[in-house]
Amino acid sequence: MAARPGDLTPVEPHPGYERAALHELEAALDAAVGAISIKWPLERSVPPLLLWRHTLLAARELALKALTLDETFQSGTRSWTELAFGREEDGAGASVDLLWPPTAQVVVPRANVRVRGSIDRVDFNPSRNAARVSDYKTGAEPPKANEIVLAGGAELQRVLYALAARQIVPDNPRVIARLVYLGDDQPRPYRLQDVDQAIADVSEHVSAGIDLLRGGFSLPGPDAREDWNDFRLALPAAPATYFQIKQAALARAFGDFARIWRAS
Repeated sequence: MAARPGDLTPVEPHPGYERAALHELEAALDAAVGAISIKWPLERSVPPLLLWRHTLLAARELALKALTLDETFQSGTRSWTELAFGREEDGAGASVDLLWPPTAQVVVPRANVRVRGSIDRVDFNPSRNAARVSDYKTGAEPPKANEIVLAGGAELQRVLYALAARQIVPDNPRVIARLVYLGDDQPRPYRLQDVDQAIADVSEHVSAGIDLLRGGFSLPGPDAREDWNDFRLALPAAPATYFQIKQAALARAFGDFARIWRAS
């Protein structure tokens, strides 16, 4: 359930997120909840009314956590939410004051692969030429969250967000990329310690994946057995036995690529 691309209105750009009072943030969230409660059911199916209201209130509380996590900002900082990149068309419209157009292209180095998405939140300070990207997680903080980099390929978003900011924002800004788990009472941000190395690792892994596909290998990954995976239906009826038998064969087929799934 997302706001419009770049939307932190009515607090951005005036008075500005960095100067907005708590009651102004709450008013903005209340307005967003009201708008979504009307528009969303016209476009998508919704749960029964009581559950739908609970979902809206839960989303509001998570959003308030996210927006009140940072107590101080450098003067001149601007903020955007759901900031898109890599789109084919500019769906946001030219009138929206964005850090970059949604059609701005992002390419994974070495692999020459274009990626697209929407960044949960971007903060940018032009005077310091610094950008901060945030990847919000609605669940509770996992063990050793401070050690997470790619998590075996499960946590690519934060790195791709950093890559987008690095490539699109002019003058090669300093980029801070962080994960924020909102499921706990007191969420804490976890910064990516080495942005450049993480981007280099993703580039290497994507290139290795492309080489596999070009070689005719498209095999199930470690999340193929998860209940949420729609392609789970394509697995054999006894997947545990299948993976036990095929484990050595899969390792040989993937070669060095298999170590990606064991990375932190």
